[in-house]
Amino acid sequence: MIKKTSNISFFSYENGFEDDLNYFMPIEILAMLENGICLSILSASNICKYIDGMNVELQGGMKCLESVSEDDNPVVVIAMLRKYR
Repeated sequence: MIKKTSNISFFSYENGFEDDLNYFMPIEILAMLENGICLSILSASNICKYIDGMNVELQGGMKCLESVSEDDNPVVVIAMLRKYR
């Protein structure tokens, strides 16, 4: 389902997009701006479950997620689609 306004598109995907840069959990894009910037939110509890359940070793900038606990605030994801780079 896509709802388009003048500047933002809102998406609803069941399984989300695969993170092919960091190979982390799928991301459900909540909004996309005209310049290709996508916005999402990952709950801290889902991040912890994914890291523990998938036995993920975080690399580079993703290492900051090792300190996330289930009671923390959600993590805001800002990503840019390849075709807009």
